[in-house]
Amino acid sequence: MRLWRDTKGEILFLRWSLPGVNMLHVLTPQVFNRDKELVIDLSYGLTGKNLKILTQVHGVLIKDEEKIGDPFEDEGDGLFSKGIYSLGILTADCLPLLLWNEDRIALLHVGWKGFVAGIVNRGVSLFCNKKVLAALGPCIRGCCYQVDDAFLQAVEEAHPDLEYDRAVSNRNRAIYFDIPEAVKGFLRKCGVEVIEDCGLCTFCSPEFPSYRRDGAKAGRMLTLAWIGE
Repeated sequence: MRLWRDTKGEILFLRWSLPGVNMLHVLTPQVFNRDKELVIDLSYGLTGKNLKILTQVHGVLIKDEEKIGDPFEDEGDGLFSKGIYSLGILTADCLPLLLWNEDRIALLHVGWKGFVAGIVNRGVSLFCNKKVLAALGPCIRGCCYQVDDAFLQAVEEAHPDLEYDRAVSNRNRAIYFDIPEAVKGFLRKCGVEVIEDCGLCTFCSPEFPSYRRDGAKAGRMLTLAWIGE
């Protein structure tokens, strides 16, 4: 993963080096859900492809790129693609999760509600038992994501067979949860063997937008993914 600026020096983004697929995270300018034209313009300028992006609702719906309309016209939290378009999601602590193989990609917006409801499992199942690779982008992590007993109970009731030793920690009489570690455990359980994790925490690093840190004034990080070298 490398940090880049566009030719005019106006856009700062992180770009992955992944086989057969592209993923990047736009850090500046941070965008807001309501600034739809900025999102569309940024996407086309960086990918050269028309954008498919949903109005996110923290659910489990994953939609095929060919079955949705213009950007933000449809609701959902995941996109499945053959590579015709670029796929986009907006986050400010939730996990951008990319799944792919030689034929398809899926880009998922994974918060704790989506994880509990099963969006990761749905994403993997779309590949019909074929080999899948995964990449986990910047999000809030176990160093900063404080939760309560009710949160852990909801997670464990939804996925009782997962091992949570790496995802849960106790410090200073507080409980912290690491969504990427939980997601990686679930991916391994689903047979995903190659998992890339950037390891970056949005709360720790001021260059990333974080709702937990900045509240309603937080911007959004735009993640884009598309097939191609």
